[in-house]
Amino acid sequence: MHRAIRRVGLLAAGLLLAGCVTNPATQQKEFTLVTEAQEIQMGQQAHGEILKQFGQYEDSALGDYVAGVGGRIASISHRKQLPYLFTILDSSIVNAFALPGGGIYVTRGLLAALNSEAELAAVLGHEVGHVTARHGAQAATRMVSYQVLTGMLTALDERLAGLKPLSDATAGVIFLKYGRDAEYQADQLGAGYNYEAGYDPSWLGAFLRSLAANEKGRAAPLEFLSTHPSTPSRVARADALAAELTGSGSKRLEVGANRYKERLEGLLYGPGPEGWVWSGKRLANQAHRIALTPPEGWKLRAERLAFSIDHHRLQSAGAEWRIHERVSTIRVESFAGRVEERIKLESADRSPFRLGPLEGLKVRYAGRSQGTDAVLIMYYALDGQTAYTFSAIAPKLFLSRLEPVYDEVASSLVKLTAEEAKALPMQRVHLERVRSGEGFTQLVRRVYGNADHVEAIALLNGLSPESTLADGSIVKVILPSPIIRRSE
Repeated sequence: MHRAIRRVGLLAAGLLLAGCVTNPATQQKEFTLVTEAQEIQMGQQAHGEILKQFGQYEDSALGDYVAGVGGRIASISHRKQLPYLFTILDSSIVNAFALPGGGIYVTRGLLAALNSEAELAAVLGHEVGHVTARHGAQAATRMVSYQVLTGMLTALDERLAGLKPLSDATAGVIFLKYGRDAEYQADQLGAGYNYEAGYDPSWLGAFLRSLAANEKGRAAPLEFLSTHPSTPSRVARADALAAELTGSGSKRLEVGANRYKERLEGLLYGPGPEGWVWSGKRLANQAHRIALTPPEGWKLRAERLAFSIDHHRLQSAGAEWRIHERVSTIRVESFAGRVEERIKLESADRSPFRLGPLEGLKVRYAGRSQGTDAVLIMYYALDGQTAYTFSAIAPKLFLSRLEPVYDEVASSLVKLTAEEAKALPMQRVHLERVRSGEGFTQLVRRVYGNADHVEAIALLNGLSPESTLADGSIVKVILPSPIIRRSE
């Protein structure tokens, strides 16, 4: 056993001596199994898979703008020779990430959350920092090292074979995200690049605080904060770095708030064609070309198309519409059976039911909800390889009152023509100039006709509802619009 470990140690030492290089950003010696050419190849190979998963946001003018800001930062970085590629992904999540070799990605959701060119530069500078410090290459090296060493252990002593699955699982967790030290280092490098490029580096800390404020009250964390943890110590470090760089005050630094926001006019916001939008009194989905009429007076979460009623005696009542793609069966009964296997409920009765133009199935299941006897009503329909389910819960005491409401919603399904779907308005970013003396409440009331969205619009602009707005400054609002962004 000890001899085997000593032999592995000698082999590992040989690998370490063979792969020691100087990190171009930190000037520290480090062990690597990945050359610069391999880094570039890794990134280029992954690029196609990323576009396949997320899609590229088609706006060449905005893409050129982001690439221009990113290129300005990359050109003064420690690895300016890399073939940097800046890409906007067609995703509503708020995130940015970098691949080895210079591939840097930002989502349209992130762009909508930013409020100045300096803030964009802060995010891109951080990602360039990951590239220049070779964090992706280091992660790949650690993963390969785990695999090599555990393979050696297994080959040298079969009693150690059980270590390999454990180490592989551990490695998968370790390498899922960059560690705290890597995030700090990317912050430090990015702040320096921002300052040298002429941007105010204090906007990284401001952006992290803004995201943390937006995260409050969400059911799930923002993706950016999940992959780039915004701990108080990280924000404090970012602020200290910015203060150290700008302490002399001798250099004029850019912020570019209005300049940045002007680029966002018409930017697609939220889930896009896959999401639900209002079209008159109906809710419509462009991607699936369907619409339905929600129950009047019920509260709605359109992103999931879930309905609930605000009544203390009906708290256990609610419904949700779901779309299931790439369904393999051609019989609605078979699809219903698969759902029943998953929810572990036995049907009380089932009957044919038309969901608009589609022949479907309605099934009742007896159960309990929030300690009360209840009935789960499921409506099923198939349309080619797409299945629709409308699941509705009714306390047994109120079944006669609620079931007709659910029946009406399920039967209200309509199919849209291609022209009707294309004409549906998508939620987009629009810009409003602040008028003399306006605060957020006055501006929101002017745009929307009421003050319901004051807090949401303030957060979208990285401010609080009580913030003072400068006359003529630009405020982002979200409005439905059928316009298509113009590519230049």
